Amino acid sequence: MLMSVFRCLRTNPVAGLRSMSQSSLAGKVAIVTASTDGIGLAVAQGLGKRGAHVVVSSRRQANVDKAVKLLQSQSIQVTGTTCHVGNREDREKLVQT
Repeated sequence: MLMSVFRCLRTNPVAGLRSMSQSSLAGKVAIVTASTDGIGLAVAQGLGKRGAHVVVSSRRQANVDKAVKLLQSQSIQVTGTTCHVGNREDREKLVQT
């Protein structure tokens, strides 16, 4: 499945841009784990720019604070919390947030 998506975007890069720009996530909440750096942060930015309220998380509070500040500077609605996804209580807290 994933390979077919990459193949489609490689042969028709406009298709991916068109579908992303036309769909709005206003009124939705997006929970993105491991989202304070790298790919996770890029996903959070993309979802936030499409209108979603983004919940970012990391194991370290300092990383969460840094990501929240960055996303807020881009006018993205964001909430941050610490979460170790291997810990059941942390996952429950993340969803409640």
